[in-house]
Amino acid sequence: MREAHLRADARTLVRVGRLEQYDVFASIDRRDWPEVAIKACRLAIHASGVDDAAALAALRAVEQRKVDAEAAASMRDLTDRFDEDAWDAQDLGDYGVLFRRARAVAALAFALSAEPDEAIYEAAHAVEMPEDLARQLRD
Repeated sequence: MREAHLRADARTLVRVGRLEQYDVFASIDRRDWPEVAIKACRLAIHASGVDDAAALAALRAVEQRKVDAEAAASMRDLTDRFDEDAWDAQDLGDYGVLFRRARAVAALAFALSAEPDEAIYEAAHAVEMPEDLARQLRD
C-alpha cells in the first residue's frame, strides 16, 4: 500500500526549472519559451563572443527550430571544454569571459534538445546577469 502511494506521489511532482527561480522571467508564457530561447541563444552567442564554427552552425540550427541530438551532444562537449578553460583561467582573470562562453554554448545544447527553459537560463548567465537578458529580450 505504501509503495503504491509513493508511486502516485512521484507522478504528481511538478518539475520546477531553474529559469522559474527568476522573477524577471515570470511574465514569459511557457508557450513562448521556444521562440524566446532562439532569441536568447542569439543574444548569448553574440554577447559572449563565441566564434567557434560548430557553435555558429548550432546557432543556425536553433534559429531554424531544429532539434538535433547529435549537435546537442557536440555542444555539451564544447561546453565542457569551455568550462575547463574557464576553470584553468581563474588566476589569469579571464574566468568570467570564458564562463560566459560556456554558458552560451550550453544554451545552444539545451535549445537543440528541446529544453527552451534551460536554454534561456543558460543564456541569461552568458550575458552576465539574468536581468540583462530579460531587458534585451524586451528590446
